[in-house]
Amino acid sequence: MPPKVGYRSFRCVSSTRNGVPDVGDPARYRLVVAASPLSLQEFIATHPPDGPPGRPVRGKLWSRVEFLDQQWVAEWVAESEDAECFCLGVFERYGAVIPADLVVLDALAEDFQGFETIGREASWVQAAHVRAFTGIRDLREALHLMYRDDWITPLDDGTVIAPRISLEFLG
Repeated sequence: MPPKVGYRSFRCVSSTRNGVPDVGDPARYRLVVAASPLSLQEFIATHPPDGPPGRPVRGKLWSRVEFLDQQWVAEWVAESEDAECFCLGVFERYGAVIPADLVVLDALAEDFQGFETIGREASWVQAAHVRAFTGIRDLREALHLMYRDDWITPLDDGTVIAPRISLEFLG
């Protein structure tokens, strides 16, 4: 499936950073604990977004209207019938008060677009990398575990970043 223009394209600045070669085979990479983890502020400073930076949504609650008013949700719904079904499932799962952090993770599990790690943009991270890192087959469950263990941070722009993880090239 081709990438969605404008949808959760938070960072995608270049395909190489820090002199790491561009080799597109996902099997040649794995997620690892970063040798030099970054704070959230350091990560955002060294991985500047294309637009205004997203803000962490830990502990934030959205009403149904606030959820649907999120730009990333509106763009996704406009482009995909599956997104409409996802939204109905969110309302069924969470009711009238939606935990923003969990719904961003749920959306990522539903339509995996990757997440940015130290040195690599989101598109380089594949669902198989997440499953291998956590040892959990279910992607939603794996993402929620990574979040609980503070490996990833969901943002209000619908993206997820990983200031403590690198995507290691295996050769």
